[in-house]
Amino acid sequence: MASGAGTNFEAIVRSLEDSHHSVVCLISDQPQSRALERARAHTIRSEVVDYATGREGAESRIIELLEELQPALVALAGYMRILSPSVIDLLPGSIVNVHPSLLPSFPGTKAIERSYRAGAPMGVTIHRVDQGVDTGPVLAQRELSRDNLSSLEDAEARIHEIEHEVYPAIVRQLLDSFEAPGST
Repeated sequence: MASGAGTNFEAIVRSLEDSHHSVVCLISDQPQSRALERARAHTIRSEVVDYATGREGAESRIIELLEELQPALVALAGYMRILSPSVIDLLPGSIVNVHPSLLPSFPGTKAIERSYRAGAPMGVTIHRVDQGVDTGPVLAQRELSRDNLSSLEDAEARIHEIEHEVYPAIVRQLLDSFEAPGST
């Protein structure tokens, strides 16, 4: 699920190309998102959910899609909406998110800017989605060295590089673990 440029979506798709896993659908809340173009380029099904009529209708459509698709995992890749408990409870423990800070510090929006301006440690967190905002169990974190950061823009670019490396690897590990003997 993605709202914007879709660079994390693209990184996940590419990381699965040499595996038996695949991305079955991209769900976006933005009809003009670049992520939709990326899905089309990879001939991956895409669906736009319309929040204009309200969250309830949009999430009803998301639930319909998830029930139809039966995904092993849902990866939020820059999806800029908070999912309600009804969506989260549909796939407990099987929705993951990438966040551009070292949680629990700087949850929510503008995390890179807030951590940069605070002079705080910076990095990326991959976590399971729960009913809070960026509060789910942490699966992985990678810190960004603040050495040689010349600007906020430089920090943003380097954070995104880390996301594109760490997030696809964790997604693939999770998918592989679903098939391991004794896995649940």
